[in-house]
Amino acid sequence: MRLDGRRSTMIKMILILLVSGLVSGAAATTAFAQKRGTRKKAPAETPAPVVDMRPLATEVGAQIGLLSRFLFVYGKAANGLEAAREQATRNQTTPAIDALNRKSRERLVVEIERMAGSIETMTESFRNDPQLQIQYLRIAGARDAILEAADQANREMYTEAGLSLVNAIDRLTETIISMKLK
Repeated sequence: MRLDGRRSTMIKMILILLVSGLVSGAAATTAFAQKRGTRKKAPAETPAPVVDMRPLATEVGAQIGLLSRFLFVYGKAANGLEAAREQATRNQTTPAIDALNRKSRERLVVEIERMAGSIETMTESFRNDPQLQIQYLRIAGARDAILEAADQANREMYTEAGLSLVNAIDRLTETIISMKLK
């Protein structure tokens, strides 16, 4: 009997090993099958061609330079117009001087609008390219700030107009920063 007990224990151990081997083998086969997968790979999308932004960045940089130089001249002109307005409120000017100051203000507004026009021309390069939408929005914001400055200067709000011009320069600078230049 003892032999049968050993034999039976041995048979049980072999069965346990076989069953555990079959279970682990089945699990490994399932895991392997899952790793390989039966799904077909999606065709690789061709990446959109990368836009070389260096020429556009150069164009934006040139606008920053023009606007910065204009801002310098604007400051001097605005100071003169502010002084003329103060003299006019104290009745220390003649109608001829008032007319000259009005013409100076109108010329200043026209020059600010011309700056906005050159920015508008530049936005055309950015508007229709889906890869340049962030830059387009920033340039459009700069254009809007310049148009706001023209309106403010026309209403003799020279300090506010100057701040709007500085805001436009900031937006153009942000445009260059947002470009991935290599």
